[in-house]
Amino acid sequence: MKVYDKVGDEIFGNSKVVEILGCSETTATAYIKILSTELNLIDPVAGHGKCKYIFKK
Repeated sequence: MKVYDKVGDEIFGNSKVVEILGCSETTATAYIKILSTELNLIDPVAGHGKCKYIFKK
């Protein structure tokens, strides 16, 4: 997975996904939603700004 390879254990958001995949913000948001709800691979992170996530271990 391209995003995981780039961010690893770092906290990331929509803008990082746009940077990595070279896609639109809308596509990045949809990608994050799939990772979170359908695949259950990421968790939201509190205290680091709006809509920040980290991959589960």
